[in-house]
Amino acid sequence: MHEFSIALNILEIAESTALQHEAPGISEVEVEVGDAAGVNIEALEFAWESAAGASPLLKQSKLAIHRVPLLFECPRCRHQYSPAELDVICPACGEKDSLLVQGRELKVKSVTLMDP
Repeated sequence: MHEFSIALNILEIAESTALQHEAPGISEVEVEVGDAAGVNIEALEFAWESAAGASPLLKQSKLAIHRVPLLFECPRCRHQYSPAELDVICPACGEKDSLLVQGRELKVKSVTLMDP
């Protein structure tokens, strides 16, 4: 379950941010997870609860996960589209080699610190 290692990495980023700003704790961590990132959201939430519960800075924190939908762009006609599945055929011109331009993200968007 690689979601636990992802949760630990998010936790490290959040704790580092809190320590840099001398905050007593963290109330929320926002992350963006693309639909093509290969992350199971439910497993990540479970791993976060386990990892954050062991951290004095994150015990009361909330993990806000924002899904980033797939977005393809056709190299021929530049049409952008969001398919329900990994369908790389452009619905506008039929080109078969559309490029994934959004949906692989896995990043910490923000860390909300508690006031001292």
